Amino acid sequence: RTKPTDGTPVLTKHLYVANTGPKVGVPLELVRETLEKFGKIVRIECPDIDRPFVFATFEDLSAAILAKEALDAKSIGGRNVAVQHADVSKTHESCINKEPQKLVIFTDYKAMGVQGLQLIHGFVSESEELALVEGINDNSALWAGLAKRRVQHYGYAFSYALRTVDRTPLETPVP
Repeated sequence: RTKPTDGTPVLTKHLYVANTGPKVGVPLELVRETLEKFGKIVRIECPDIDRPFVFATFEDLSAAILAKEALDAKSIGGRNVAVQHADVSKTHESCINKEPQKLVIFTDYKAMGVQGLQLIHGFVSESEELALVEGINDNSALWAGLAKRRVQHYGYAFSYALRTVDRTPLETPVP
């Protein structure tokens, strides 16, 4: 859990560091050395060696905040990482016990905590929705295959390496 239901960030001395660790060839010791530049690490672990992330716990909150600010969307061991504050007690248990993750569906855009996002109920009719889905499926040449998903980008592309939106506009029109 990195955000409460009201969308405000939870700041903890625990960090979730994605796209790094033994699964992707980055030694845990290198992750530790990188994080320790910001403060003392009291615990670092990779609770699931089959997944590319680690949890790190700093001795104090200010060090965790500095590390997150400095390293989010930066490189550790040649891998661009995403860093978030984490509630390790809950997240760690689900990784160890392999509990299935619950799908969260938001009906209030404010609860999502994404600046600038709006959800407008009923903006697209059912017939328009069907036409959009058909248009997306008809553009089979636009599908990009990734490790665990396939995607199409319209307007702007999401950079999976940096885990952020590439602000260069695409020429692909929305169906």
